Amino acid sequence: MTNISEKSTKIQIAVLCFATNISQLPILVERGLTTIVAMPLWVVALLLIVFKNRYKLKKEIFFLLVMAVLFLIGQCLATIINGNDYLITSLSYPFYLSIFMVLVIYFYSGKMTEKDFGIIAAGYISSTAIVAFAVYFTYFRGGFDWNSIQYVYSSKNSVSQIIFTAITLLIFCIRPTRKYQRVFKYAGVLLFTVFLLALRSRASILGLLIIIIIVVFFSRADWKIKALIMLVIVGFAIALFSNDSLYNFLVNNILLGNRDIKNLDEVSSGRLDILSTFPSLIEGNGLLGAGNRYYECFYLAAFLQHGYIFGSILIIVAIYPAIWAVRHLRMDESVNIMFLVLAVSYCVNGIFEGVAPLGPGVKCYFVWLMLGLMLKREHS
Repeated sequence: MTNISEKSTKIQIAVLCFATNISQLPILVERGLTTIVAMPLWVVALLLIVFKNRYKLKKEIFFLLVMAVLFLIGQCLATIINGNDYLITSLSYPFYLSIFMVLVIYFYSGKMTEKDFGIIAAGYISSTAIVAFAVYFTYFRGGFDWNSIQYVYSSKNSVSQIIFTAITLLIFCIRPTRKYQRVFKYAGVLLFTVFLLALRSRASILGLLIIIIIVVFFSRADWKIKALIMLVIVGFAIALFSNDSLYNFLVNNILLGNRDIKNLDEVSSGRLDILSTFPSLIEGNGLLGAGNRYYECFYLAAFLQHGYIFGSILIIVAIYPAIWAVRHLRMDESVNIMFLVLAVSYCVNGIFEGVAPLGPGVKCYFVWLMLGLMLKREHS
C-alpha cells in the first residue's frame, strides 16, 4: 500500500462492514434499498484503489482473475451456441461480485494485526446487533410460536448467516481484558445464538457444530477448554435425550421445524424431491448448461446453469476460501481459525442454498472480504 494510510484502513473497512450489514434492516429490505446502502462505500474503495494504488498480482489474485475470464468466455460461447442468455444467470453476478470484493479489499488494505481484525469484527458485530434488534422488534415482538411450521421472517437465511458470522467473530476476534468485558462478550454470543435458533435457519445453525469441531480438533486451545467443551456436549446430549420437553423444543421445534421426521422430503423442506429432478434437468445440458434455472443446491445449480466444465469454475472459486484456509492453517492464531470456520461453514451452506457461498446479496460477502484480507496479510 502506498498512499492509503494503513492506520486508517482498518477503521474504513470496519465502516464498510457496518454499512453493508445495516443494509439488511427490514425497512431497507422491504423497500429494495439494500444495494443503494451497501454498494456506495465499495465503489469509493474501488476509486481510491484506481487513483492511489500500485498493483502487484500475486498468484492467488491472478488465479481468481483467470477463473473470472475463463468463466466469461464460457458464458459467451454458451450464449452464442445455445441462444440462451447465460450472462444473467442467478450465479453469474454473485460470482463476479465475490471476486470483485476480494480484489477491492486486497488492494485497499494493508497488513492486518490481530488487533486490527478485532476492530473490523467490532464494526461487523455492532451492525449485526442493530439488524437483529430491528428484526426482533419488527417481526418477533408481537409473539412467536415455536410450534409453528411457518417462518416468522422471510429473509431469515441471509440474516441468520450474518448472525452466525457475528458469533464466530465474537468468539475468535474479540479479546476482552476486563471481567465485565468478558461478560458482555459471552452474553452477546448467547443472545445471538438464541436469536439464530429463533430464526430456524438450519444451514446456519449447523455452523455452530462446525465451530465446535474446529475448536476441538484443529485449534491449539488449552486442553482444559477442549475438555470442558466435550464435557458440556456430553452433558447436554444426556439432558437432551432424557428430557422430552427439551428434545421436543430443540429437535422437533427448531431443527425439524415441526415437520414429520418420517417424511424425509418434508424434513428437508422439499429438497429431496428437488434433488431427484437433477438427472432429468441436466440431461442434454451437461456440456453448456441450461441457462438461468434456480436450483436449491449451489453445487448442482452450477452444473445445471453452466454445464460441467464452466460450472466447475464456479465451484472451484466458491470453495477456494476453504481450500486456502486449510492450506494456510495456523492453529495458534485465532484469526486463521476464525477464517477456517467461516470458509467451511459457508461452503456447507451451499449444499442447502442455491447461491451460497457466493451470495445472495450481502449474505456471504464477509468470507470474500476476509479472503482479501488474509491474502494481503500473507503477502505483506
